Amino acid sequence: MFTKMHNIRFQPTQKNGVLLKSEDGFCYTRHRSAADAQTEYWTCDQRGRCPGRGITRNNRREFEQTTEHNHLPNRSRIEMRTIQTDLKPIRPNLETFLSGISHNFY
Repeated sequence: MFTKMHNIRFQPTQKNGVLLKSEDGFCYTRHRSAADAQTEYWTCDQRGRCPGRGITRNNRREFEQTTEHNHLPNRSRIEMRTIQTDLKPIRPNLETFLSGISHNFY
């Protein structure tokens, strides 16, 4: 029932959180860290709709899914979130650049 995975990726989120992307196509957000600082508890990123949960151990070297998801994995959603996060740092610079251009036209 419990699945252990070693091929997992982490990505910072917009609100200073962390997104875990598992090899089976699910995303998780960090729920809390244990006192030992080597164990973290994760919830499915579709929180409120899915009970999926997992635990990372050994400083995020291993991930174990502890509660099943109630939906199918969505690899395209994972890639979409990666692209969105990669574009976030570009946007403020683009907005500053565009605002400078609009001032030159008036």
